[in-house]
Parts: sequence; structure tokens; C-alpha cells
Amino acid sequence: MLSNISVNKLTTTSTHHLPIFINFGLISWSGHMIHISLPLNKIVISGLSINLVPYPHDLLFLSTMSKIFPGFSGSALVDFNVFLPYSGSSLLGLSIDPTIGSLSIAASSAHHYYLAISCIIAALLLRNLKLSAPSRLLVADISKLSSNLTLSLSLVLFSSGSLVFAHHSYAVPVYPFLSIDYTTLFSLFCHHINIGALLILGAGTHASIFLVRDYFTQSSIKGLLTEIISHRCILMGHLIYASIFVGLHSFGLYVHNDTVQSLGRPEDMFSDNSIQLKPVFAIWIQCLGLINIDLATINSKVIAMTQELGTADFMVHHIHAFNIHVTLLILIKGVLYSRTSRLISDKVELGWRYPCDGPGRGGTCQVSPYDHVYLAAFWVYNTISIAVFHYAWKMQSDV
Repeated sequence: MLSNISVNKLTTTSTHHLPIFINFGLISWSGHMIHISLPLNKIVISGLSINLVPYPHDLLFLSTMSKIFPGFSGSALVDFNVFLPYSGSSLLGLSIDPTIGSLSIAASSAHHYYLAISCIIAALLLRNLKLSAPSRLLVADISKLSSNLTLSLSLVLFSSGSLVFAHHSYAVPVYPFLSIDYTTLFSLFCHHINIGALLILGAGTHASIFLVRDYFTQSSIKGLLTEIISHRCILMGHLIYASIFVGLHSFGLYVHNDTVQSLGRPEDMFSDNSIQLKPVFAIWIQCLGLINIDLATINSKVIAMTQELGTADFMVHHIHAFNIHVTLLILIKGVLYSRTSRLISDKVELGWRYPCDGPGRGGTCQVSPYDHVYLAAFWVYNTISIAVFHYAWKMQSDV
């Protein structure tokens, strides 16, 4: 058994020391890219014979690095612009390197370095920061949280990371030559978007299990949860109206197009050649110049192509938004109404999964938290199916 002193020490370590250790790992990874990956990548790209490539540990010497990157030792601080493959470029312009088909390794190493520095400062500030009552969850003792709540929050974070990687793996690839390996790129996208979607289902599942089984044991955050549940009608109302609005208008555009096309009136369709619907905000973001490439190829393979977004992109992106909103609507409703509802006030006594009584009590089919996860699984399938279908056509058009 751990003594109380040992438990307190473990708790202190888990609140602010652990993030610092993780961020030092990010700095170490950045150093590995600077001292090992960058010089080796430059040597390989230069066409030097494989027999003449130095050993990785030889690159740690300043004399060797100075020969590969002449400006490396010019400053006490790291100047990441020294490692960029072409002069005159900046780390702020995330342009694709036309030699390796991905972001520059210098940009990736700078990203890890500055992220680690920022997070270390944030962890040190969080240690002595006294947050207000609504932020009680952020400073709750992790060792006292329910396993279901901890798992649900972890699944939310990992699912978000997986979905972000699915997009960034092709939008801003960071691995050399990945963007010209179309089969691998498509497989990575499908894999990570499916993993992210399944983890979202798991997050909703364990959040509802937590409210049904572990709610009374969580005294440190019970007030915060009670406050959220008391506002559930307002939260759900806004989400319902947003889902109806997006769904009605996005699918309505497709219904309109099919109708006027069947009547032989293509000039009345929503398309780039007739009635245009330009995604003005997305085009504005594109014009900021973060990704500034018209067309780049390696060995006759497209590594990057910035196409102006048009009416078709506007419509399909709203379809994606509709599917995502409805999926979250079902999951959040299953969580917020897992303990009680106006129709069934004793839900918490029935448990997490129970059969419906059909017409009894005014019709109670699909009201348990389990049934909400079951229904959300179908909408998750709709979401990833349309996203993968869209991505497959996008890949074909780019290639």
C-alpha cells in the first residue's frame, strides 16, 4: 500500500511535472531532426553515393554540420531558416518542398520545438493558477476521477488527433515522398478517419456510462456536471436547429439540381457554370498564402495542387458538416439525457442499456444511452463513407 505522502507526491507529479517531461521529449525529437534527419536528408537528396554518407553520430560534430549547413554555427540560438531547402523562404509559409514532396523537415522541427517551449511555460503557469469554479474539471485530481470519465476524455483527444492527421497527411504532408505515394496516402486517410470515428463512439459510450454509474462518486466535479445537465435543453435546442438548417439547405441544393436537370434546365443549376456558390471564407483562408503552390510534380507525379474551391466544394463541405453535427447531436443527447428525461424520470434506475416498452409510457423506443450509441454508429458510417468517397474523387482529379 502506498502511504499518503507517496500518493500526494504522485498526484503532484501528474499535474505539472508530467507535461514538462513530455515537452522535453518534444524538444529532444526536434533536436534529433535538426542534428540527424536534416543533414542526412540533404546528403541523400544531393545524390551522394551511399558509401560516402557519414554515420549519424558523426553528424553531431559541429565541424561536420558546418560543412553541410554553413550558417549553422552563426548564432547561439537555432535559426531554422538555415535548414530550409531554398533561400528566401520563411517558416510561416508552409509551402511544399518540390524535392521530397512534403513540408520541409525544418518546418516540422521548428513546430515541435516552439510547441514544447509554449507547453512548458503553460504547465508552469498551470501549477500555481487558481481557476474559477466553472473550470473545476481542469484542476480535479486525476487519481480520483472515474475510469469511465477518464477514458471518455482520452478517447475525445485521441479521436480528434486521428481525424486531424487524416486531413493533414495529404493537405500538409510532413514525411518525405509521402504525397506521391497515392495508395499509401489513401490508405492512411481511410485508416485514421475510421479510427477517429470509432473512438468518438467510444467517448460517447463511456461518458454516458459514467453519468449512469459513477456520477454520485465524483464530488470534485459534480457541481460542474450538474450545471451542464441543467442547461441541456438549451444546448440541445441550438444543436438541433443547426443540424436542421445545415441539412435542409445542403440537401436542398442537391434536390434542386436534380430537379432542374431532369427538366432540362442546366442554366438554373447550382454549379460553377450557372448559379455559383463560392465558399468565400475558405477562399479567403487560401489567399492568406499558408499553402502557396499552383502545381508541383516529382517524376510526373503530382505532389501538390492548389485548386480554387468552387460550388461543388461548397455543397459537399456542408454535407460533411451536416453529418458531423447530427452524429454529435445523437451522442450528446444520449449523454445529457442518460440519467433522466421528461418521458422517463427513472432512467438512472434502469441502467445504461434496457429494452423499450413500445407504446408504453407514450412510446419509449430508442431512449436508453446504448440505443443512442447504436443510432450514432449509423451516422458515423454515413459520415466516413461520404468523406472517403469525396476524398477518393479528389485524389483522382488531382492525379
